[in-house]
Amino acid sequence: MEMSTAKGRLSGRKKLQKVLLTPSPTNEKVMSLGASHFRNKRTEAMVDPIIATNRKAFFGSINADIVNDGRKKPKFFLHIGPSKTATTTIQKDLVEMFKLRVLQQDNYAYWGRYGGKARHKGIKIEPLRKLFENDCQNDLNFFLWRYNRTQDESVSGTNIGGSSGNVTTPLEVPECIVDAKAVLDVLRLDQTSLIASDEAHSYFGRFVTYMGVYRNPNFFSNMHAIFEGWDVVIVIAYRRMFEWMLSCVKETNAKIGLYEKYTMHRWPAERGLPMQQPWPQARDWTSGQDSTHFAINGTLTDSYMYMDGSTQMWREGGFEVRFLNVHAKRHITQQLVCDIIEDAPKSCKYLEGRSENPVHNSRDMQWYIYNQIIYAGASRYIIGKGVQREKTRIQATDELVQYHQTVLNKTIADLPLACPTDDDLDSLLNASLRMEEEWMPQWYASPQAQEAHRSSFRRLAYDKLEFCSIDTKRLFEGVKIWTGLLEALNETSSGGSDGRSQRDWSIHYGWDHFRTTTYPNR
Repeated sequence: MEMSTAKGRLSGRKKLQKVLLTPSPTNEKVMSLGASHFRNKRTEAMVDPIIATNRKAFFGSINADIVNDGRKKPKFFLHIGPSKTATTTIQKDLVEMFKLRVLQQDNYAYWGRYGGKARHKGIKIEPLRKLFENDCQNDLNFFLWRYNRTQDESVSGTNIGGSSGNVTTPLEVPECIVDAKAVLDVLRLDQTSLIASDEAHSYFGRFVTYMGVYRNPNFFSNMHAIFEGWDVVIVIAYRRMFEWMLSCVKETNAKIGLYEKYTMHRWPAERGLPMQQPWPQARDWTSGQDSTHFAINGTLTDSYMYMDGSTQMWREGGFEVRFLNVHAKRHITQQLVCDIIEDAPKSCKYLEGRSENPVHNSRDMQWYIYNQIIYAGASRYIIGKGVQREKTRIQATDELVQYHQTVLNKTIADLPLACPTDDDLDSLLNASLRMEEEWMPQWYASPQAQEAHRSSFRRLAYDKLEFCSIDTKRLFEGVKIWTGLLEALNETSSGGSDGRSQRDWSIHYGWDHFRTTTYPNR
């Protein structure tokens, strides 16, 4: 079998490399620009009927054998997240089954996060990644713009390097397309289907950079042509919008800055950054304000994109979209392997017979409020350099949590907070319910689903106060040294033990009060 698949891969490459091309007369001016022209232009400029016509001709010629060989179509399940919807759990489960060769027993391969340099019978699957990069898609668009097979297969062209005059040069199929088609041919000839998982694919509608491939007007049509002979299903996970947003803020706070990882660990003098607050992001949703970060039809939290954007774009691109549900009773990997994939019985049985791994409890938003206090204290020089040399920000935060909650037996409700109003919270809850009704209508209509939604919101918004922020201006009023703050924490809003202090540490409601939570605030 390995020899036949290797021959299939070789013949696939030769078939593509043998294509002899001549430019369309209407595109001779375009030819002189080269592929880099399209990498530097906004992708909207590439909408042209010539690409669609030539795509049909080119892929029709190389896919003719696939269409007519009578083989059963393999399947490609692309799980794209989004982030913070149990993606890591799914990926590690799939990697485990792939390494144990459980997936292979169902004729499936895995490619994606935590999978390393995945191979199928010695053939790297990694070249498929290039299909989701704008450079590859733009090279393909440029190739299709110039593509036109002549009857005598003579080849002529223009010197793309910029020199004048016509030269005889072949127009080569982009290498990324050759390599990807070779991988797909190997899998198809071996009757092996593919599961891929990478939450990065949920970001590709958000950026206008090389990552924003969903914005490329030819991307989805190109993918249909590339995956001719395959059944493609896009898998997207649902999580309640407000829960997802809070989880994204926590993740961002843990790794603030794309190129400054883990700055939450650092003190201000070490270029550490303050915590992001959840309510300003949620407020944008309820007030109709959208982020300026090039979003398309999607709900954003910092660098994360919710399921609505990706779902809409893949559906409009003509692909089938199926959903996982973080809130369902069935384990989320079992939902994927047993319910959506359906033809992987051995993998399904393996998952159902396996004991559940314990859930890791991540920090809640209350911990980040204490971290805000530590950061504000250091930025005001109330926490000295000696303490900062001896402890990390996280260690200092953990100690503050221990002191305030265990020693003093208090909660964040005893701190001066800025919180959204009830009307603001109702707007967010209703927005979250509308999202569930739109994208998960059957789940939304099921018994107790809405009540579970509301109950979860009440717990996070009112019991745990996770949309609130610490009002550092009131907290540090009159405080000069760290021990002074610790003494203040033991006071109540009606005054200290000697009756001299009169602190207003009641909860302040409304957007205006969030302005006093910025940093530094000396």
